[in-house]
Amino acid sequence: MIFSFFSRDDTGKALAQTMANMIKKNMEPAAFGKDSKLLSTNKVVRMLEGCYALAVKYKETEKIGFMKSAKLANAFKWELRQMGYPDEFVDLATEGLIMAMMNNKPQS
Repeated sequence: MIFSFFSRDDTGKALAQTMANMIKKNMEPAAFGKDSKLLSTNKVVRMLEGCYALAVKYKETEKIGFMKSAKLANAFKWELRQMGYPDEFVDLATEGLIMAMMNNKPQS
C-alpha cells in the first residue's frame, strides 16, 4: 500500500497529456504571441475549466491523494511547457488545476 506511490502507474501522466492536447487543439501556443489580445478570456476560461473537470473526475473515481494530485499537476505543467506555452500561462493553468482539485472535496 505504501509503495503504490512509487509504482509505474502512468495514468496521471496520460491524463496530463490528454488535458494539454485539449488545450493545444483549441488554442495553439502561437496564439500567445504578438496578437495575444485576440484571445477571448471566456474561451480560455471555458477550455481550462473543461480540463479541470477531467482532473476532478479522475481524482474522485481513482480516489487519489495529495501526492498523486501533485504529480498530475506537475506532469500537466511540463506538458504545457514542452508544447511551447508561455510560462505565465503555464503557471496560471497549473495553479487553476491545483485549486480545482483542492476545492472539490469528495461527496460523502
